[in-house]
Amino acid sequence: MQIAETEPVLASLEEAEALKLLVQILNPENLPAQVVGRDGKAVEMTASVYRIMGQVIQLMAKGRAVSVMSFNQNLTPQEAAYLLNVSYSAMIELVESGEIKARKEIDWRIKLADLMAYKQQQDIQREEALTSLAQMTQNWGLYELESELYNKESFDL
Repeated sequence: MQIAETEPVLASLEEAEALKLLVQILNPENLPAQVVGRDGKAVEMTASVYRIMGQVIQLMAKGRAVSVMSFNQNLTPQEAAYLLNVSYSAMIELVESGEIKARKEIDWRIKLADLMAYKQQQDIQREEALTSLAQMTQNWGLYELESELYNKESFDL
């Protein structure tokens, strides 16, 4: 993992309104988008550039400081663990079990594309499980039960 390419950037109060407008403009429905220079020359943005710009602008519009980081195509287990928000030892277990493809050099190396494919698969499985759980809860009538249990009057404070 490399250190941030630039220092974190925080939008000024004057920029806040412009950022809110940009958030509304930058949505996938507006693809393809163009950047127009002062000379009037327009260049079409790629989908990946459009996506990262949208993420940066949304964060800045919420008052968050933003910094851009770059990653190599081949990651160490520590870098991969950082991207998945898991511990180093959990990442090694995922690699050794074969859940995440990796190759052994001096240390393990994980292709960024393989890691992102694993993450996407996990996100899909998590979404399916949550949808299933919500459906079961609704079928069993637990939403109504929950509202009765958590009625403000039932709390003894």
